[in-house]
Amino acid sequence: MTKRKVSTYTPDEELDDIVAAAEVDAAEERRMQRRIRREVVRIADDDEVDAESAEELDVEEKEGATNSHDEASGEATKQEPRRRKSLWGLITTGSFLTSSSARQYYRYLAAIALMCFVSIFLKFMALNADIESRRLEKEATILRERAILFKEQRHNASTKSEIERHLSESGIELINLSGKSRIIER
Repeated sequence: MTKRKVSTYTPDEELDDIVAAAEVDAAEERRMQRRIRREVVRIADDDEVDAESAEELDVEEKEGATNSHDEASGEATKQEPRRRKSLWGLITTGSFLTSSSARQYYRYLAAIALMCFVSIFLKFMALNADIESRRLEKEATILRERAILFKEQRHNASTKSEIERHLSESGIELINLSGKSRIIER
């Protein structure tokens, strides 16, 4: 015993079929109205249709044919965004699911999927922030080392031997007053 597949239409597909059929019927009705007008003009003139009215009717019929072709292509482009919109609607509502029990839990699954996406996004942001903080710590360490080097250079430049060398280059004599102490009385 083989099982037959049952094809089911979603409400959007049924609506597309109904709209397409209605558009075909409307185009056919417009064609019939043009033919009826032509026949009415022909009968009213008692088979003496002047050349201008015949040409006008031919031009009108050609325009109607191109308009129906343009309308058909326009309808196809209109249906395309609707199908995209309906696809998004199917994904967000879960109406593409065939089982009603699956539809019941679809919202919960969608919420869980959204939370997983947010969690992954936050993990990447935290990783990026950690990398940035490590880079800033390295830069701060380099700046501290440079500050220590500058302090050492300033300290070396301010030692007694360094000062004496600068003064002797300038020709100034340094007198040590520590051996000659004086007491000043009032």
